Amino acid sequence: MRGPILARGQSIYAPIPPLAYDCVKLVFVRHGSAILLSEFGERTVAVGDVVALGANTLCGSEPEGSITVTTLYLDRDYVVDQVFWQHAALLADRLDAQDFAEELYSEPAQVLRLGEDRAGMLMPWLDELVALSLDGPSPERFYRMQALLFAVLDVIAPYVKTTPVRRSLTQRRATHPGPPHLRRLMPLRAEARAVVELLRGAAGGTVDARCACGGGAPVSISAGARVRRCLRKVADGVPDDRACRTPRPIVAGD
Repeated sequence: MRGPILARGQSIYAPIPPLAYDCVKLVFVRHGSAILLSEFGERTVAVGDVVALGANTLCGSEPEGSITVTTLYLDRDYVVDQVFWQHAALLADRLDAQDFAEELYSEPAQVLRLGEDRAGMLMPWLDELVALSLDGPSPERFYRMQALLFAVLDVIAPYVKTTPVRRSLTQRRATHPGPPHLRRLMPLRAEARAVVELLRGAAGGTVDARCACGGGAPVSISAGARVRRCLRKVADGVPDDRACRTPRPIVAGD
């Protein structure tokens, strides 16, 4: 996969041994039927069914005559990123989102019984996704592919089995502490803009200046890591001189 979303259509006439992919797979049955072998055991799928497979989940199939499917391959980091923003009020960061997703979707292999009518609604979107995937990822069509994917996910999401997880922000922060990411949407403060200019001027060299957010001791800026922490404090509206002062020069990798 060269992009986060890939769609492929195929007809299968012979058995496929169990294989695992390093991505999330959604397999939409369009014609025919088959017997699947995966972590849910042995199940029959037919038109109107969707097979949802988590990353690194083994699944094999034996078509009953033949079967035609459309398969969506989704980069797992991309999926975790969507989970992060979907549950942003509960999560501290993307590492927390990965753990949360593993808890929430604890069944890595599922068969979703949408029915022929509801699955039929998805076919034009799936066909367009396949068409957009033929020539590889295109930056110009990325948002269209994402819109089509979200339309598909909006239909199938209610059928996905989930496991209850800690829903309280306090509970999650107790086990997954992290910096606040829900920031107030407000104009950037003058001090923060000044630090940004210092960072830009420090690229590839060293600049001696006083940290704009607290007026601490002179700071030698090379890597700029400590100043970036200062900037984050200012952007959050919580200026802290300790985040800005340093008793020594900042070196690369600080």
